[in-house]
Amino acid sequence: MKKIAYFIFAIIFVAGCKPKELVPPQLEISPDDSVIECSNVKPAVLHITATGQEDLISFKIETNPVMYRFDTTFPAFTHRYIDSFVIKIPEGIELPSDSIIIASFTVADPYNSTTIVKYLQVVDAYPDLIQDTIKLYTPKLGKSFFDLVTHQLLDTTAEPGSFDIAFVVSKDGGYTLTSPNAPWLASTLQDQGINYNAEQQRITKIARSLVDYDAMDDRYIYYMTVTERYLFNTPSYGIGVEALALSNTLIFEAQDGRKGAIKVVGIQPADSAIILGIKYQWRPAK
Repeated sequence: MKKIAYFIFAIIFVAGCKPKELVPPQLEISPDDSVIECSNVKPAVLHITATGQEDLISFKIETNPVMYRFDTTFPAFTHRYIDSFVIKIPEGIELPSDSIIIASFTVADPYNSTTIVKYLQVVDAYPDLIQDTIKLYTPKLGKSFFDLVTHQLLDTTAEPGSFDIAFVVSKDGGYTLTSPNAPWLASTLQDQGINYNAEQQRITKIARSLVDYDAMDDRYIYYMTVTERYLFNTPSYGIGVEALALSNTLIFEAQDGRKGAIKVVGIQPADSAIILGIKYQWRPAK
C-alpha cells in the first residue's frame, strides 16, 4: 500500500514540476487591413496594443525600404503596451505610385516574440485631374446633367442620384449650374413641364472663384476648400450659381469628396446651351 501511495505522490510531484506553457505575447494593430494606403501628404496612422503573460521587454518597427525605424525597451513588469505611430514618406523621397513598403512590427518577452507585417501601398499624393470640355443644354433641349463618376452627360431620363452637376436656363436665373438636390432646380423644371425630385439627388458644393482656372493644378485642387454658394443667396433655394457669363470660374466638391473647377468658355443663346471647361479629380482624395 505504501508503494502505491509513493507512486501516486511521485506522479503528482513530477506533474507539478512540469514547466508552464509559455504563451507568446499578443499584438494587435489597427487598421486591420494588411494593405494600407499612404502618400507624401497622407501618412499611415497605426494603433498598437501589445499584451503578454510574461514581462514584455521590447517593441520595434522596421520598414523595407528603410524609411522609418522605431525601437524601445520596457521597464520591468510591463504586461501591456499601447501606442500610436505615424509612418510618413520622408520629404525628398519619391516612390512610384503602387510601390509597396513592408512594415514589420515585433513585440518580445524573455522567451518569445510576435511579429505582424503590414504592407503600405504608395498612392498619388494628389489625385490626377481629368480635363475635358463639355456642352450642356437646358433640359428641354438636350443633356443637362453631368456625372463625375462615369464621366457622362445625362438627360432627364437619368436615374435619381446618378449625377453631380445640373444645368438649366430660366427667366429669373439665366444660365445656372446647381447641385442636383437644389429645390430651386426642381421648381424651375416643374415650371417647364419636367417632373424632377430633388430629394433623391446627390449634393454638390458649388461656388464662384477668382483664381485663374489655368493655374488650378492637382495640388491646388487637393488643398482647395469649397464653401457652397446658395442660389440668389437664399439657402432654401439650394446650392448653385446663377447668371453665369463667359469666363466665369467655379469650383465644386461632389458628394463623394472629389473636387474640381469649371470655366465658362462658351454660351450659345440660340441653343440654350453652355460650353464648359472642366477639370476634376479622377478619384476622391484619401
